[in-house]
Amino acid sequence: MSRPAMTDNVLFYASLADAFASVAMTYPDKNIEPGELVRFSTDDKPSDTAGWCKLFSDGVGAAFGCHREGTSFSWQQRDGNAPPPSKQERQDARVKLEQARQQAEREREAQYARAAENASRILGKTVALDPAHGYVTRKGIEPFNTCQHPDGSVTLPVFAADGTLQSLQFIGADGGKRFLSQGKMKGGRLFIGEPVNGKPLFLAEGWATACSIREANGETRPVSRNL
Repeated sequence: MSRPAMTDNVLFYASLADAFASVAMTYPDKNIEPGELVRFSTDDKPSDTAGWCKLFSDGVGAAFGCHREGTSFSWQQRDGNAPPPSKQERQDARVKLEQARQQAEREREAQYARAAENASRILGKTVALDPAHGYVTRKGIEPFNTCQHPDGSVTLPVFAADGTLQSLQFIGADGGKRFLSQGKMKGGRLFIGEPVNGKPLFLAEGWATACSIREANGETRPVSRNL
């Protein structure tokens, strides 16, 4: 495959699939219609929608990227033996890229807002955690700051830096973990206890680990986004 010009994040290739391959992104297994913004997985998880792509209405240009990686690219169709793109062509491609990137960002924030509302509804239906829950007894911990979903899963709220609820994590009796579909996890945390100014905070990767530390010394522990 020949490699036409690339200037900053503007790609010139014969096909959109070639453009994806040139930046080591897997081409989405979806039908991409002109004018539509498509979301897709970039980490092999069906619930993931970090990838985005908008094929422009002319069908010979597109913008795509990955929210998780913070990347965005613009593609313009161009054969390998075509003359180099002009300065104006590159500028036009960058303008379209920024417009598509902003649209993708707006749609992602709207998705997060819907997921946060869903998280609040789900949390309102939870009950007190059964102290004999399989996961709790297997870990041998005293559970802090959690509850139980009607389906039996341990339910952990995931909070943003400003204290608002942004998502949930669920843990089954067998230890299987899953996050709320389409919820925001970046920057999420759960405090075990109340933080106090001037006192140290310890970061734990998992909720069970944080509970064990809290039980051992009574200190406040925040839990990372990998709850």
